[in-house]
Amino acid sequence: MISWMRGEKIDNWSQAAKHGIVISCSGVGYEVQLSRRNEIKTQATEVVTLWIHQVQRDDGYSLFGFIDRKERDLFRIIISVNGVGPQIGLAILEKFDADQLITILANKDIDTLTSAQGVGKRTAERLLVELKDKPNQFFSNTGAEDGGKKHKGPPNSSQLDRPVLEDLRITLSSLGYEKQEIDNALDALELKNNAFNIDQSFKGALVQDEIDALLKTCLLWLNKEKC
Repeated sequence: MISWMRGEKIDNWSQAAKHGIVISCSGVGYEVQLSRRNEIKTQATEVVTLWIHQVQRDDGYSLFGFIDRKERDLFRIIISVNGVGPQIGLAILEKFDADQLITILANKDIDTLTSAQGVGKRTAERLLVELKDKPNQFFSNTGAEDGGKKHKGPPNSSQLDRPVLEDLRITLSSLGYEKQEIDNALDALELKNNAFNIDQSFKGALVQDEIDALLKTCLLWLNKEKC
């Protein structure tokens, strides 16, 4: 399984709505499909580094490339959804960068999601439903499917013990955020929670529920700071 490639770019190619490059690695030219946004970024580059997702079929295999590893990993999560293939996954990541998509999914923003090419309402609903149970390295389910239990709202960082806080830091770091950004977000939670229209479905007496709630709050804060 090819996961990463670095080599000389031989050519940029396009076929209908598909775009990509041919990259030379160890004397072999590999055809890699990219989003149009990433393909444009490679046009003035001679040596290219890509994170790869390989799709194996009976008639051969296809390579999908991403400049950012977080985007590649998010692509893999998207296409794990029933009925969502690589072309739709690439179209979604063409429309939204990784941070934007994380926020859209966390907020269950179906209207914005359907603005991506090829994503109808049913596909968007399926994405929101099926991705809610995926690992929280990108986003977490904070829905109300809690068996009718009443829970507390998201804790601030001072209420977390060290293991829980460390889990949160690791998760945010895996999303590509720098240590200073994470520290700023955690410090700001105590002061800025009231500035957000925090969904009251941020509930959970269990530690994992608290991590999930706080993770989403951190993502909202971090993305707001970028605006």
